[in-house]
Amino acid sequence: PDGETVPRIGSVVCPYGQRGTRRRLHVGAMGGDLVARALELSEAQTGALNIGLAYSEDNGVEVASLADLRAVLAHVVEIRESLFSSYGLVTPSSVAAVQRAMLPLERAAGEAFGGPAFDPFDHTGVGEVTVINCGQLSETQGAYGALCAWIVDSLYRNSPEVGNVPRPRLAVLIDESHLIFDGATPAVVRRMEQAARLIRSRGIMLIFATQSPADLPDAISAQLLTRIQHGLRGSTPRQMRGIRAAAESMPAEPGRDMVAEIMGLGVGEAVCSVPDDGGAPGIARRAKMSPGTIRLRPLNDDELQLDSGPISLAGVDASISLARLIPSIEAAQAAPRAQEPGEVQHRGSN
Repeated sequence: PDGETVPRIGSVVCPYGQRGTRRRLHVGAMGGDLVARALELSEAQTGALNIGLAYSEDNGVEVASLADLRAVLAHVVEIRESLFSSYGLVTPSSVAAVQRAMLPLERAAGEAFGGPAFDPFDHTGVGEVTVINCGQLSETQGAYGALCAWIVDSLYRNSPEVGNVPRPRLAVLIDESHLIFDGATPAVVRRMEQAARLIRSRGIMLIFATQSPADLPDAISAQLLTRIQHGLRGSTPRQMRGIRAAAESMPAEPGRDMVAEIMGLGVGEAVCSVPDDGGAPGIARRAKMSPGTIRLRPLNDDELQLDSGPISLAGVDASISLARLIPSIEAAQAAPRAQEPGEVQHRGSN
């Protein structure tokens, strides 16, 4: 961001291993609430799931895949009477309901669960970007939302406190972020709210990318200090409600018609609000977004084969070059682009 380091793709991770290094969702690591989110379980069904995971953890049984989970639940039903005093009541009907809920997820995304497990802390070094290829997983909304929620929650709970730093040390961008909250239980929403409110003290910036601020719960949207709103178009009452919600999220002068302004934005234009040095929201300003010097494009299959897996922060190989992936990167390193007149620089927390 300051011209000293040019972003590079450090690794591409894929739960299916088809386009990038295979790193899968680990059932036991995600925990009961988020697995229940992936399965879209009821409260009673979540209780049965939690008993199964607690029993397996206490007895040193790894539950990595959905097949592992199915086997553990079947065993829990068999010994349910002996578990009552230590774990609580678990009924065959509740376990059967969980197993029924697992069936469509096993068919649609079963290969995305298991090992080797994805570790959100196994990210790349300074100036490098880890891409989690979730195109196929996002077709299963519950599983994609659970993965995103787990990454945010893990980073928040396990990152050290650093206080108010001048710039984030890690940025996490979640595309289609509304899928975290669609159908999420109150417990998951509360965990995301806590993370969104406090994760900046860990030196981590969250970026929620979605069509409209109305897609996010109010408690989450209220924590996002920097807002970039691109153009929206609408003709139906529902579409216009979304545009009005986007306009209302932007601080503006009295009498300013933000609905018309957002609908009138062209390609590459946005209305931006960034906090001041004291953290107060800034008045929305219309800006032309600079495309930068790095050519953005999809990576083809041959280029993805260059990925050698995540690079840990310790002992980063400074000789790594991804010029074959992004041809313009060497030119950017040799001649950093000067800021153009009128270009908007963003800073702040979320």
